[in-house]
Amino acid sequence: PRVKRHTDFTTISADGKESRSAKHGTGTRSHNLAAADHATGVVLAQVAVGEKSNEIPYLKNLLHTINENKPGFLRGAVLTIDALHTQRETARLVRSYGCEYVMTVKGNQRTLQADCAALGWEKIPVTDRIEEWEHGRYVRRELKLVQPVGALKIAWPWAVQVGQLTRISQRTATGKISRETVYVVTSLAPDKANASVLNRMLVNHWGIENKVHWVRDVGFNEDKNQIRRGTAARVAASLANLVVSVLRLAGLDQIAKTRRRAARDPEFMAG
Repeated sequence: PRVKRHTDFTTISADGKESRSAKHGTGTRSHNLAAADHATGVVLAQVAVGEKSNEIPYLKNLLHTINENKPGFLRGAVLTIDALHTQRETARLVRSYGCEYVMTVKGNQRTLQADCAALGWEKIPVTDRIEEWEHGRYVRRELKLVQPVGALKIAWPWAVQVGQLTRISQRTATGKISRETVYVVTSLAPDKANASVLNRMLVNHWGIENKVHWVRDVGFNEDKNQIRRGTAARVAASLANLVVSVLRLAGLDQIAKTRRRAARDPEFMAG
């Protein structure tokens, strides 16, 4: 089902995906970076990641493409990105479009991670809690929020809230419990996004995996596709994104079922 908008602003998730069987002449996999709307699952833009690079510099191209196609669309929107893109220059870039950011902090930014960890979380109460059943496991997400202080306030551009997110999950089949704690920095002020809104944003960020990447893998068999010539793999991914987005905009969220019906009944799509 679609995710209902929980704010007055648009929330966008940026995430990359490799096509496992589609390789370039050098042996590297075809890799694309895409942006999708949290609420609808519609892909807003996609750019190819260079063979000898990673996603970080290509986020600039992705945001430029969105802004070029829909001028002003990013102003007032919120971009959620994973730890790979948690960079100072990325924060400045996002804010230059008038867009807010929500970034996850992990070990790739050790100084930032240490500054976040030193904020005395043991004395801070849990501000919001989300409990859900998903993919054969029970998951509880607990979020604490504070305002940045000290070196963190000086070093990280436009960060006005810092969060500690603890994810506790239990497999229903085995009973095994796992626990992970990460940190979050955001330019969103408390009056725009409280703990409940931010916690839900962090959950919905991974919607691009379920609504786009998983659909392309299962419905379009993308990971087994061995297209290798030129930009063919990227074009195939773009066409799959287009099909998924058009169907979602038409209110047809059951992508595989709709495609099967369209294949049997051409008049269905014409109508």
